[in-house]
Amino acid sequence: MTDTAIIEAPQALPDLTAQLPEDASIVERAAFAGMPVEMIEQLRLMARDERAEDARREFESAFAEMQPSLPAVAKAGEGHQNIKYAKLEDVQSAARPILAEHGFSIRFKVEDAENALLITCILSHRNGHSDSDTIRLPLDTSGSKNAVQARGSTVAYGKRYTLCNILGIQTGGEDNDAGAQRTGETLNADQVKQIRAALGQLGQNDETILAWAGPRGFGATELENMPAEGFEPTIGQLNHWIKVRSKNNG
Repeated sequence: MTDTAIIEAPQALPDLTAQLPEDASIVERAAFAGMPVEMIEQLRLMARDERAEDARREFESAFAEMQPSLPAVAKAGEGHQNIKYAKLEDVQSAARPILAEHGFSIRFKVEDAENALLITCILSHRNGHSDSDTIRLPLDTSGSKNAVQARGSTVAYGKRYTLCNILGIQTGGEDNDAGAQRTGETLNADQVKQIRAALGQLGQNDETILAWAGPRGFGATELENMPAEGFEPTIGQLNHWIKVRSKNNG
C-alpha cells in the first residue's frame, strides 16, 4: 500500500490592517504595517500640516461669516482732556455673544518690556487655529497717575486697541449717521458696482451689507435703494473688512 501525502493548499494571509479601527490615521496604519520610522515621521508631519491648514481654512470661513455681525461700538467713555473713547467693557459685551455663536474666544497676554508693555489679543477658533494682534505701549503717566494706575490704564488701552483691531470693530457714535440730513437720492450705478465688488472680495452678498447698514440709518430692501449718504460709510466699512481679512490671511 502506497502512502499518499496530503498537501494542503496555502491559505491567504489575513489582512492585519483590517484589525485597525476605521478611523485609524494614516500614521497608525503605516506603523502597523511596519514602515520605516523615517517614513512614519514624514507622514506624521504631513498629517499635522494638513490638520493645521484645515483648521486655518475653517477659521477664515467662520471669521468671514461672523464679521458682518460685529457692531460698531459707541464712544461712551471719557478720558484725559475730555477725549471720548469706546470702553473695553462695552466692546467685550458687544463682541462676546457673537464670538461664542461662531465658535471664537478671546484672551489677552501682557508682557513687560523696557519702559513699555506688550499687550496681545489672541483670537482662537474651536477647531484649533488662532490669530493674534500685539501692540507695544509706553506706560500711560498722563494726569499724574501713580505706577499702578499707569499700568492699568496702559493695559486697558492695549486690550481695547488690539481687540478692535483683530476683529475689525469700528468705534464711534452710531447715531450720527442716522441723524444726517437726507437728500432723497439713492446710490448711483457706479456706487452700487463698487460696493458689490468689495462684497465679492469678501465672498458676501447684498444682504450682508444691507443688514449692517439698516441699524446705522441707511436701511433699504435693495442695494440700489440705499440712501446716497450711506455710500461713504458703507464702502469704508467694506474696505476695512477687506484690510482686516487680508491681514489675517497674511
